[in-house]
Amino acid sequence: MADPSQPSSVSPLDPTANSPLSYSAVTDPRLSGQFGVASSFDEQLRMAMELSCREQEEMDRQQKEEEEELERILQLSLTEKLLQQSVKDQNIRSVSETQAGGGNRYS
Repeated sequence: MADPSQPSSVSPLDPTANSPLSYSAVTDPRLSGQFGVASSFDEQLRMAMELSCREQEEMDRQQKEEEEELERILQLSLTEKLLQQSVKDQNIRSVSETQAGGGNRYS
């Protein structure tokens, strides 16, 4: 006959029924029953941390892509400015050579 002081779900033949919980029993996230809430919380926490890590990695990746794109844009802008300056310098040299070589055409 079952011991009336024990819950009906605990077998009277279960040697751990009256023993204190071991450290591993308290910390094992796969336990069920009264520890199911802790297990569920631990699992939710683990999943939240994984999601947070993935989101951080995605944000880092996007930031890196944006920085690389900005660097390309700045490089193109600098190249364009250098080309414009080079054309301007060529035009100035051309005008100077024309003035020095032929003088004023309209005189």
